[in-house]
Amino acid sequence: MVDYVFEYKGKNYQVKFVLNKRSMRRVSFKIVDNNIVCYAHPLSSYNSLVKIIEQHKLSLVHMYDRNQQSSENYIYIFGEKLPIIFQNNIYSISGYGSYKNEIEKEHLLARLLNRYIDSRFYVLEKLMNVKRDYKFIIRKMKTRYGTNSIRTNRITFSLELIHFSPEIIDSVIIHELAHDSYRDHSIRFYNVVYQYCPNYDILRNKMVKGEFK
Repeated sequence: MVDYVFEYKGKNYQVKFVLNKRSMRRVSFKIVDNNIVCYAHPLSSYNSLVKIIEQHKLSLVHMYDRNQQSSENYIYIFGEKLPIIFQNNIYSISGYGSYKNEIEKEHLLARLLNRYIDSRFYVLEKLMNVKRDYKFIIRKMKTRYGTNSIRTNRITFSLELIHFSPEIIDSVIIHELAHDSYRDHSIRFYNVVYQYCPNYDILRNKMVKGEFK
């Protein structure tokens, strides 16, 4: 499948396709060697993938730009920019922990995010009078910050949320819990969101722009 190039603010972004994952149910994106790579089922059509790219191109642009600007000298944790100290083959984030490689780093960030969401999820669930008994998990997702599965009563949060401020994380939790009442993104749905997060639009706009706080 030929690459797809989309334009955003006068700059071209190239998307490569990898269609060898038969177990995939959803399309996913990743930055590999400074390229945007789209992973999808082998039977996915080119036009359907292009449609998804166009729908999410703003998120893809910010994902690409964040990757270009990433540095092993610092990291954003809960909206705060913190230095990463490398000593004796160990990376340390002051006040949060240490790791030796990328796998250990992901595990550390997942534990930190899980601890925060666990402290807020059930509080907000009770406050919003959520009817279903939801469980939550954290996994790597590049184009979505959260998903709500009515089939499994499970809400999935993106590991990327670890970089954002607690207020922004709460807005995503509220958004996903609001789907307990309405599965779509109708006016009624957003009325529920605004009831518990009046400045949701401001916080959402920060996420779209890649602002962590």
